[in-house]
Amino acid sequence: MKYLYKDMSDNYHSLRATLTKLGETGERVRIYGNGMVILAEGLIANIGDDIVCIQHHRKEEPDEFLRLDCIVKVSILEESRQY
Repeated sequence: MKYLYKDMSDNYHSLRATLTKLGETGERVRIYGNGMVILAEGLIANIGDDIVCIQHHRKEEPDEFLRLDCIVKVSILEESRQY
């Protein structure tokens, strides 16, 4: 697991800031809701006032939209490997 930033106090002070940084880096994420239910997996395309737009492929338009206040946890997914 790689870390995006060594000093978390400046870069991860809120959920919005965290999602913005993850969107800028292009990391694939898994987003969880209440009860640790998986809400979405993919790339963060955009963050609005209260909506997070998720896209599944870099060259496609966002196709999932989540309310920011429904997000409980965000995990960075490691690159998928095929054996």
